[in-house]
Amino acid sequence: VMSHRTPTVTYVWGVPGPTSSNILQSSKPIFTLDFSRTLGISPDDYEPAIVKLTPAQNTCRVVGATQGKADIRSSPAADWQMYSHFLEERVASTPQKLGPGKYKIAANAELAPGEYGIVLRPVSKEKKFSGGDVARAQGDGLMFDAIWTFQISDDAE
Repeated sequence: VMSHRTPTVTYVWGVPGPTSSNILQSSKPIFTLDFSRTLGISPDDYEPAIVKLTPAQNTCRVVGATQGKADIRSSPAADWQMYSHFLEERVASTPQKLGPGKYKIAANAELAPGEYGIVLRPVSKEKKFSGGDVARAQGDGLMFDAIWTFQISDDAE
């Protein structure tokens, strides 16, 4: 008996360009975020994180990656636990919740010169997503396309 198996592929998130236009002169920046009015999501399901971005062939910066079935992008069902195995280079930080969808965040230590991003991630690694929403960057899927990039300059203090 032959079974039909959908192949597993790696989905990669990146941002265009080799560097961010937001150049910071402080190695210990503090960020305030307000995503409380983002349509199609529950703000209490997410919190901010700081991630180190990886340059890729001088064309983009890699944010993170995860695996899923090749056809998951067309699925309307919220059955993809995409964050449970998401790979990203997180910077140690402690988000301070100010209210639903409102946070203050800073790295726990000085940031080395380089490329970084502020991202919104599910509070629970078990949260399920619709592959269709992720592919179209809508509803909960929008959260994996939401990023604010910045660069810590070589002479930051």
